[in-house]
Amino acid sequence: MKNNIDRDEAKAVRLELKYCERCGVLWFRERGGGQVYCDRCLPEVRELPAPWKFPHILRLPAESFPEDEGELDVRDIDAMACCTAGGAA
Repeated sequence: MKNNIDRDEAKAVRLELKYCERCGVLWFRERGGGQVYCDRCLPEVRELPAPWKFPHILRLPAESFPEDEGELDVRDIDAMACCTAGGAA
């Protein structure tokens, strides 16, 4: 009896309901399959140019500061020229 169950399980194909990410039609694909487009849209999507790839970490350009300037002293803050006019940003 166990032998028959094993054969039936081997024949079973697990499916999942998926929607096409291009046209939105519902279709079945094998569970865990990576296909995201239906069979009708797949040839058209393959003809599209490859998407741009951005680096994983975007960094803003930064100016390097010389290390020999030393630490900023609190007394130096008063000497700095800054606009103290009132107003809300």
